[in-house]
Amino acid sequence: FPCDRVNRDEIDLMDQDMVEKSKERLNASKFRQEVNFGSPTYPNYGIDKLFDESTQGKWQIKCNSCGKYTSLPDSFPDSIKLIDGHWRRACVHCQAKIYVADGDWQEEYPDRYEKGRWVDGLMNPMADMDIYMHRYHNSDEKKRTEFMRSILGIAVIEAENQLSQQEVLDQCTPNLMTNH
Repeated sequence: FPCDRVNRDEIDLMDQDMVEKSKERLNASKFRQEVNFGSPTYPNYGIDKLFDESTQGKWQIKCNSCGKYTSLPDSFPDSIKLIDGHWRRACVHCQAKIYVADGDWQEEYPDRYEKGRWVDGLMNPMADMDIYMHRYHNSDEKKRTEFMRSILGIAVIEAENQLSQQEVLDQCTPNLMTNH
C-alpha cells in the first residue's frame, strides 16, 4: 500500500532488503518522507553511515558568558563539568554553565541532499547529568560502549571485537577463491 512517510526505528537492526522495499511504498507520494533513527551500532554502518552522508546537523549550545558554541557529544566528557557539587552541561571554552534551550541546529554540510540530525541523550533538558556521569565513570568496557551508543549516539566497537590490520592480512592467501 502507498504512503507519504516511512519511519524506520533502529535501522541498524533492520534487514536492508526491507529498507529498500519500504522505499517502494513512497512511489505514489508527492511528499516522499523517509525518517531513519536509532542508536548506532558500528562505525560506518547503518544510522552512523547515513549521518556521515547527510547534512550532519548538530545541536550547538551558545554560551551566555563567552558567546561560543558547544556540541555536547562532540566534546564529551569535557562538556559536562562538576559545578556546585552537581554535574552540569558546560561551555568547553569558558566552563560556564550552558542550557539546552540556548541551542540551535547547525549543519556541517548544508548543501547535501539528505538531511541528518545527531540527537543525543545529553540534549534532553530533563536528563540527569549526575546519573549519566555516574554511569560513565563507573562502567566496564561493555557498559561504557553501550553508554556511548545509546546516550551519546556514537558508534563504537569494543576492543575485544576489533581486528587489527595485521590480523586481517594474516587471513589473506595468494590463492584466489573460486566460485563453483
